[in-house]
Amino acid sequence: MEHQTSSRATTALALAACVAIAVALRVLPAYSVVFAHGFVNFQEPDAWFHVRTVHNLLAHFPYRSGFDPYALFPGGQNIPTAPVWDYLLASVAWLLGGGAPSTALAGRVAAWLPAILGALCPIPAFFLARRFFGGMAGAFAALWVAVASGDLLWITHLGLADHHAAEGLLAFLTLAWMCAAVDERSPGATAP
Repeated sequence: MEHQTSSRATTALALAACVAIAVALRVLPAYSVVFAHGFVNFQEPDAWFHVRTVHNLLAHFPYRSGFDPYALFPGGQNIPTAPVWDYLLASVAWLLGGGAPSTALAGRVAAWLPAILGALCPIPAFFLARRFFGGMAGAFAALWVAVASGDLLWITHLGLADHHAAEGLLAFLTLAWMCAAVDERSPGATAP
């Protein structure tokens, strides 16, 4: 029993270290650029688009406009993106702001949420790899996802308030849950 408790504590510590590393890689390089000069400097055009949509949503919460007058000069256009990401950003800001979030709070939430979601990716990676290959493979998978460069790191860094950050985490969660569902024996099944 004591060995099992020690093993769980070691596993939890290793997983927490992977998440901390993931946060550091996503936040530290961009922090001084994103939070410079007293405002949030988002890191690409899609992030600015989503934040503008979130500001509009918060002004009329919980109703989201389906039209953006600034999107296509001179007459505007219908909003071409699904609303889930905008609702996620707006809901977090709305809750943290006690039902009346400031523009600055909404910007900070939008800047931080992708990095937080990206830093959570090592958790489902750990459980998925551990399920099939054991604890050491789970720890390696969590570390690899935490430090891997490329698209996952880019879409989940501080200041990139785009819906792809949620897609990365949700893809890992979906894969982990699907593998768990396939491995479960149905209630009426007999042993082979």
